[in-house]
Amino acid sequence: MITFDGDYGRLFYRQDAPAPVGIVYFRIVPFSLEEPAEYLITLPERSELPLLGALTVVERERTRQRPLPS
Repeated sequence: MITFDGDYGRLFYRQDAPAPVGIVYFRIVPFSLEEPAEYLITLPERSELPLLGALTVVERERTRQRPLPS
């Protein structure tokens, strides 16, 4: 799941909603419509972070992850 909405984290961690296989949360305002897609395409080159089973938070300065609840 790809989202710009921070409420998804609350659903899965605080309200015990069933989690998808992975979430990429863009915590940025994109400079263009293409920017998020370009980031996703180059993510494997920039990082060894697995996208499955994790909430991946994308910020301009960094990318971080937290395991999704099982």
